[in-house]
Amino acid sequence: MVSPPQTQEERNCAAKIAGDKNLTLMLAEAGAGHGFNAPLFSQQHLPALTYRTLCRAAFALGGKLPQNCARIGVLLPSTVAAAALFYACQTRGITPVMLNPGAGEKQILSACRTAQITVAYTAKLLLEKSPQAEKLAQKMREAGVRVVLLEDVRASITLLDKLKAATRALFPAHSLRNCPGARAKKSDTACVLFTSGSESEPKGVVLTHGNITANCRQILSRLALQSGDKMLNALPVFHSFGLLAGFVLPVVAGVEAAQYPTPLHYSQIPKVIRAAKATIFFSADTFLANYARSAGEGDFQSLRFVVAGAEKLKNTTRDLWRDKFNITVYEGYGVTEASPVISFNRPGQNKPGTVGVPLPLLQVRIEKRPGIERGGVLYVKGPNVMAGYLLAENPGAIRPPPEGWHETGDIAEIDGDGCLRIIGREKRFIKIAGEMAPLDGIEECLAAQWENARFAVVGMESETRGETVALLTTLPPEKATRKNIAAALRAAALPELWTPRIILSAEEIPQLPTGKTDYPAVKTKLAA
Repeated sequence: MVSPPQTQEERNCAAKIAGDKNLTLMLAEAGAGHGFNAPLFSQQHLPALTYRTLCRAAFALGGKLPQNCARIGVLLPSTVAAAALFYACQTRGITPVMLNPGAGEKQILSACRTAQITVAYTAKLLLEKSPQAEKLAQKMREAGVRVVLLEDVRASITLLDKLKAATRALFPAHSLRNCPGARAKKSDTACVLFTSGSESEPKGVVLTHGNITANCRQILSRLALQSGDKMLNALPVFHSFGLLAGFVLPVVAGVEAAQYPTPLHYSQIPKVIRAAKATIFFSADTFLANYARSAGEGDFQSLRFVVAGAEKLKNTTRDLWRDKFNITVYEGYGVTEASPVISFNRPGQNKPGTVGVPLPLLQVRIEKRPGIERGGVLYVKGPNVMAGYLLAENPGAIRPPPEGWHETGDIAEIDGDGCLRIIGREKRFIKIAGEMAPLDGIEECLAAQWENARFAVVGMESETRGETVALLTTLPPEKATRKNIAAALRAAALPELWTPRIILSAEEIPQLPTGKTDYPAVKTKLAA
């Protein structure tokens, strides 16, 4: 499917995109437009960063970054310090490679090799609080990566360094325009992110300055922000959704973004939303469901726009927010390779069960696959689609998407209103006795039957059937029986053939820091 001729919305969006050059100049122009003294990034118990103080911090940090280094690793949660380091990299023309502090040893070392990282920045506080991050830092050191603590960098900044940075920040727009980063072209790499690896090994995604700035403009063509809006970002910034929503979109939009270092503090985050008087909140289904269960009356009264991304929004989560707080959760959709947003619902244009109309200037097409009756594989092409994947087997090389089209791997369809409906992952279909069984569909059926339990359905090798369905669930053993599961599938008119032959009850379902189910870990549990 090819996009229709440009509408006025698309022409306006294209004009905005044409005016953007890179993230450093974007910061200069946004600061000049919104006021360099406007609050930008904040965090509990810390002074807020304005556009001006962000520039001052970026100039001071940038002066301490290594010379002649094309890329550095960033192993940090969502904090104002991470934001300052991200923009310090941009002003210096250094590419930040965003690393997951909760990743496995094999994944992090693979990412360092693939991205050719020789130095990485983290925080002493993170290593003290996270044994996993401390272990990763040690493994990186053993692999020859120099691991630098931000606390040590801060201590090395002299009074003279601070005076120089403060002087440059007196005239921030001029200073930014004369930074090395201001010379970056739209096609130059702005950052490298690694895919979540929920089903396979993570891949290094190269996003350009043009990709990221374009996605901001596409979003803002549909998202009406108001004076006084305030975001809360608890999503990890090694994930594309958290990076764009937490660090980049607020700069362009002139909206303050409060940072919170982890999305897993289910009882704390509702209180943080209340204290910050946040009006805009981006999160994932798993997190939203837990926040709603933990929140008290009045915790969410300031919120006016809540968007769920990163994973499918369950009806139970949508209903919980509506019934308990009278808040509509709008579902969106994206992939890291699209910087990441592809579409989202919004006030006045909300169609539950879909992820909204694709963003302006983004072409989409659907390709049928044998055995899959509804929809087909979704491909996207547009200014926000990545430069390509980093090649582990050929460090430094980038494999671009063929003719600019990225294959998302998601099975989707487009309805009569032009809305995208995501049916599931292509890899989340397995063949049983010649029929294609959608594992996500089985999960949805079970989640609708038992709203307070979680389910992870995977395909396992079978000597007699080739593949068979296996289930890991938080249902107690007395309820997680084949008889009960089969009855739930029958009630939803799903084939008896799809009933899991392996069922295991567990206290929790393995999940990635983004909220997605960690299916490789699920398989490992079921195979044990």
